Amino acid sequence: RDIDRLIQGVLTPSAGGQDYLVWYDAYLVRWLKEMAAVVGVALPDDARCLKLSCEARAYITERVRSAYPGAVEAIGALREMGFRLFTASGEHSRELDGYLRGMGIHQHFETLYGPDLVNRGKDSIDYYRRVFAHSGVAPEHALVVDDNPQNLAWAGSLGAATCLVSPSPPARVETTFVVSSLSDLPTALGLSR
Repeated sequence: RDIDRLIQGVLTPSAGGQDYLVWYDAYLVRWLKEMAAVVGVALPDDARCLKLSCEARAYITERVRSAYPGAVEAIGALREMGFRLFTASGEHSRELDGYLRGMGIHQHFETLYGPDLVNRGKDSIDYYRRVFAHSGVAPEHALVVDDNPQNLAWAGSLGAATCLVSPSPPARVETTFVVSSLSDLPTALGLSR
């Protein structure tokens, strides 16, 4: 129950139009304080809590093994074929860095776009506008891959090609194409190793 409340807090990063970077630092402090309260541990001031949260995030994320089957190989194949790869995630770029280092594929990505790099949560079309502007990649030269049809609709409305990753896609979805898993992406793009 306490964990559910903490998780819900991270799922609404731009609530009220709040500055993402300010929100995220406050979230990290609150996350640590609430977890400490659950187990009865006293904590220092907010500045030290923020530092401890950042240290915990760095330690934990590199140890997470969360790759979907075939995803690591697909990412490697795309990079070998000359594709420029970026993330477009709701996760903070430092967390993405840890996860991708843990999977051994960090080196394949040019930039890890989390909301912190564009100061906008991944909850509106503005996130994609900012990612395209920051990366210097014109939307019409991009393929956005996601498991969320709404995210793809935003990216597609800016001119990007889109790919939905879903083993059971909705009957009607506005996307360039659909794959059942990320491991199918190189084949869907007409690539072979």
